[in-house]
Amino acid sequence: MEHPAAILVVSYGTSQVSALPTLANLAREIGAAFPRLPLIHAFAHPRLRDALVRGGGPRVPLVSEALAQLTQDGARHLLIQPTYLLFAGEYQAMVAQLEPYAQRLDLSVGQPLLATPQDIEAVAEALPTCLPPLAPQEGALFLGHGASHEAHGVYAQLEQALHRQGHTRYFVGTLQDGPTPAETARRIREAGAITRLHVHPLMVVCGVHATRDLLAGEQSWCGQLERLGVPVSAVSQGLGDCPAIRRLFVAHALEAAKNEFFTQREK
Repeated sequence: MEHPAAILVVSYGTSQVSALPTLANLAREIGAAFPRLPLIHAFAHPRLRDALVRGGGPRVPLVSEALAQLTQDGARHLLIQPTYLLFAGEYQAMVAQLEPYAQRLDLSVGQPLLATPQDIEAVAEALPTCLPPLAPQEGALFLGHGASHEAHGVYAQLEQALHRQGHTRYFVGTLQDGPTPAETARRIREAGAITRLHVHPLMVVCGVHATRDLLAGEQSWCGQLERLGVPVSAVSQGLGDCPAIRRLFVAHALEAAKNEFFTQREK
C-alpha cells in the first residue's frame, strides 16, 4: 500500500440498486476530504449486500472483508466514518467488528450524524434544505426508524430543535416506539391548519424499507395519514441525497482525523 493510512466509510447497506448511488456519493464526498488517501466503502449488513448482488448490483465489501484487505495491504492507520444517525445498535455492532483490529491498526472512529447537542442543532438547520420550497401553510414530517436504545430520545430532541429554530410546522416521528400515524395526525392538526404535509424519510437512503413503510401504499404512513385527513406528499429521497447533510458527515470525519497520518498528507 502506497499510504500507511486509509479511509473506511461504513454504511448499513441497501438491497436496492437504485438506492446505492446515494451511499456511494456520500462515501466519495467523505473520501474527497482526504484526496491522497485510499477510500474503501463497506456495508455492515451481509443480507443487504447479498440481496444487492442478486439484484444486479456490485459486490460491496463487508466491514470484515474491508478490514482484512486493508490489513493485508499494509495499512497501519485507519479512519472509519459511519453513515449512521445514532449511537445505537448499528453503531455498537460496527465498533465490535473493529475491536479485533485494535491491536494491529491505529483506529480513529468518527461519530454518527446525531452524536451531540450541537449536531442536533446543525441537523435541524439542514433538514429544511432537504425539502422543496414550501408554502407558508405547508408542513413536513421527517420519519426515522427509531431505536430500542436510549439514543431514541434524539428524535424528540431533533423536533424540539426544529421548533426552536422557527420550524413549528415540522415534525419528527419514528416507525418504532413513537407516536402512531393517528397520534401524529392529531399533533399536526393541533399545530394549526396545514394544507399539505411533506413526508421525508429520516434515513440515509430511501430504499425498500422507506418506500414500503413510509411512502407508498395504503398501509404506509403516507397512506394512513391520507385516510386520517392529512394531505401528504411523499419525498422519495434519503438524507444522503441532501448536500447539507452530507457536509455534516464530512465534518465528523474531519473531526476524527486527529492522527498526523491523515492531516499532514493533506498539506
